[in-house]
Order: sequence, then C-alpha cells, then structure tokens
Amino acid sequence: MPKKMGRPRKEDVTYDTVMKLFNAECVICHATFGVTVHEIIPRSLAPKTWHEVENRVPLCSVCHEKIHTMSKRDREALLYPARDRALKYSGRM
Repeated sequence: MPKKMGRPRKEDVTYDTVMKLFNAECVICHATFGVTVHEIIPRSLAPKTWHEVENRVPLCSVCHEKIHTMSKRDREALLYPARDRALKYSGRM
C-alpha cells in the first residue's frame, strides 16, 4: 500500500513521539515486545485532547488487556505514576 502524502495526522506524530520518549517500553512491566500506545483518558471522553503526549503511554499487550479490566480510578492511579516514573528514570522529567 502506498504511503499517504501530505501532513501527518496529530495522533501519528504523537504515537511516534511517545514511543521514542519511553524507548518503546511498557511503562508497567518494561516489556519491549508487543508495545502500543494507550490513552489514559480515552478519546471518547476527551475528543479534543486524547492524542496529547501527556495522555498517552506505551503498554505491552498483556498490561493493556489488564488495565481494561480495572476501574477508571484504579487505571489512572496505576498509569499516571507509571508514566511519571518512566519519564523521571529516563531523565526527561
């Protein structure tokens, strides 16, 4: 499939930024395989800001599945500190 021309979408740029910022490593278990970017506050609840770097973290498929079984409160209590620890450890915070 040919690559699309023109300006990249905000979420594509943010995805790349988040993966680079966190070294493509899960913020919970530090896995580097099967990692994707997850929104802490979902797009449906934050349609204008869901794609911002501060709202996105890399998660492996196992951790991603686990957090979807948690309550919103527990999920945020896990993801925000994990994000902040990863940034602090990397020297980017």
